[in-house]
Amino acid sequence: MKQLFFLSITILALALASCGKDDDSPTTYDAPQWAVKYSDAPMSMTAVIELPDEIKKTQSSDDVLAVFIGTDCRAIADQIKGQFFLNIVGEAEETGVLTIKYYCAKTRYLYQEDGLVSFKADDVLGTADEPYILSLTSL
Repeated sequence: MKQLFFLSITILALALASCGKDDDSPTTYDAPQWAVKYSDAPMSMTAVIELPDEIKKTQSSDDVLAVFIGTDCRAIADQIKGQFFLNIVGEAEETGVLTIKYYCAKTRYLYQEDGLVSFKADDVLGTADEPYILSLTSL
């Protein structure tokens, strides 16, 4: 009888332990404090960006989207009607790869798109009618 009792307790403990947090959940972050560097750079590239459908459902006006070249923040978006508008600054000869970071205030998740677009002075990435749709991964 004691063995049956201990076996039952062991099975219950294992069942409760398996109900813990899923290890696949993204890490949560505090709101980022990004600031644009090189705000006096002579050239710029404009972008109109939208989130992918699976992330749009948690989008809010408190979300933040920024563009980086290396570790330098080059633009912080203005959000208008669910689209993110950016003026990405840089030098005329610059061709650095853009890293786009998106912070979702509702979920506190941070997402990133790496290396799909490079800076090109006077270039346009997306429009209000045909915005650039991000391909994001969670950090």
